[in-house]
Amino acid sequence: MMTRLFLALNILLTGSILLSCQSGNHSPESRKNITAGPSETDTIFKKVNSLILNYPDSARPFVEENLGKALKRNDPKELAVAYFLDGKLHRYKSQYPAAMQEYVKSLEICKNNGFLKLECQNNIQIGFIYYLEEKFPDAEKEGEGTLELADRLGDKEEIAGALNLIGISTAKQNKYDSAMVILKKALQIRLRLGQKDEAGWVYINIGNLYNSRNNYDSSLWYFNTALNLATSLNNAYQQSIALNNIGWLNHIIGKEKEAIQYEEKAAKIAFKRNDYELLAGIYENLGLFYAITNNFIAAYSADTSYTSFNDLVYGVNKTNAVIETQIKYETKEKEHQNDRLKLQINLFVAGLAFILLLTILLFNRNRIITKAKKKVETVVNELTIAQQKLKESEKELENKVEVRTSELANANEQLIHEIEEKNKAEAELIEFNKKVAELQMTSLRLQMNPHFIFNSLNSIQHFIYNNNKEEAAGYLAKFSSLIRQILEHANENTIVPADDLKMLQLYLELEMLRFDHKFEYELDIDPDIDIHNIEIPSMLIQPFVENAILHGLVPKENGKGKIIIRLRKNKNSIECIIEDNGIGRDKSVEVNAKSIRNKKSLGIKVSRERLAMLNTDEENEGSVAITDLKDLKGNPLGTRVEIRIPID
Repeated sequence: MMTRLFLALNILLTGSILLSCQSGNHSPESRKNITAGPSETDTIFKKVNSLILNYPDSARPFVEENLGKALKRNDPKELAVAYFLDGKLHRYKSQYPAAMQEYVKSLEICKNNGFLKLECQNNIQIGFIYYLEEKFPDAEKEGEGTLELADRLGDKEEIAGALNLIGISTAKQNKYDSAMVILKKALQIRLRLGQKDEAGWVYINIGNLYNSRNNYDSSLWYFNTALNLATSLNNAYQQSIALNNIGWLNHIIGKEKEAIQYEEKAAKIAFKRNDYELLAGIYENLGLFYAITNNFIAAYSADTSYTSFNDLVYGVNKTNAVIETQIKYETKEKEHQNDRLKLQINLFVAGLAFILLLTILLFNRNRIITKAKKKVETVVNELTIAQQKLKESEKELENKVEVRTSELANANEQLIHEIEEKNKAEAELIEFNKKVAELQMTSLRLQMNPHFIFNSLNSIQHFIYNNNKEEAAGYLAKFSSLIRQILEHANENTIVPADDLKMLQLYLELEMLRFDHKFEYELDIDPDIDIHNIEIPSMLIQPFVENAILHGLVPKENGKGKIIIRLRKNKNSIECIIEDNGIGRDKSVEVNAKSIRNKKSLGIKVSRERLAMLNTDEENEGSVAITDLKDLKGNPLGTRVEIRIPID
């Protein structure tokens, strides 16, 4: 859908856009290219770059003029900048192969002359081309290489640009948490440097991430912040992107009238910029919004506009069409060259015949005739050579066509391969999402032990039969509160620790009442843990606590049982320690029924699988470790469970 495309497309348009000799820190090898202040090239770069960003059609004459002057002067710095700007203009006109060609030219000059900052910028732009072509691992790799170079330079601008490229590429590979951390680092750098234009793009990127996770309030805040920045800076392109995103977000939350207003504002700005690609997306959205509000005439008009703009965008720049056009051009050029050569030969022969005839008529002498014969022989030789050149030219043309035809076939094979790989990846993603859904449903079914619910209801009934109304009312209140909270969070994969601990505490109090205070519990929470703002998997700890109560504390015959639950902060994870003074696992196997063991093992198995789903970083993986506590003589003292829960 075009609507989804434009919610994501704007994240391609960020990154460093300043010149290597203009600002930032430089390593010793790049200092030879630093001047005392902004040069004429730097000034031209700023003006043309701004024009490309806001009005790319108007920028074309300036870019071509700048490139022509640079080629005439043959100055490395001017050429590198000119190729870079030409590539950027092609990219903003969605002409990605041409843009890549210009960036590569600029990059080669930068590497040969030590223009390290501009080298970073070219690498970032090449990474964006990979992103647009949906080669997300290549784009991420390009960003990481640029980040390494920018770190060596100590250049904060390019570090932010590289982080932005890595962040959006990581997000497209479903690594949303990592992408959020990376993009927020990029935003902090942009804000510290006072780069409001670039900060606006990062705000939009983060807004898109929140939107993809259905956090619409946060997404709307970031989009509005970007819009306010773009308006204050008169950044027309950024305004149109932000307005388009806000319009679509209002549609998602059911505010169709507001959605139409934002999209219409975005269309006005896009019209001024002749941004056909963005206009196609805007009018596709408007067609949908008008139809929802029963304005079918406006919906039909918007749909017609969408079709027109879409045809303008996708009717050009096809790879096969470009190759075929190039072959036709080269074929025509060769044909023209051959026609000109044949014409020259015919004119030469006609002229020679006229000269020979005139010579015979005027000078009927043997000496002149002999010279004329020699002239004819010379012409015949030249004609023979010309004909040979003509044959060679035709042969060269045939070879050229054959090579181009082979290239076209290879390009088609590569395209088919990429489509197959993409389909395979989509199938794997569908299977993965199915596994997640199955695990979520299993987890929901296991969040509340059916035996616990049945026994809790029996306990309430027992209190009522014994005329203990206060105990029955208190137990029923706690029980209903626990059930209500579990149902409220049933559709959420994650939960803040404060809510999860509240449900866990209700569960513990109910079990204490049910088992006549046979055990007590203690919660020990590290004050460094922000239990209201971080997120962990919901009801992940409860199956291990339930296991400790049913298998360790309830069968305990001597002394009062106790369970201690500790939460500790450890870098990018939370360590949960569940320790009881029960009978231990060996004794539990002997005294517990088989059905209970099966319930226990299934609950813990699901919890382990949920932790495994969080393992996206080898250095910060979820894990479970169970230890039997024993005294020096080997007698059981209880059990300790250590759970490592990764967090952002």
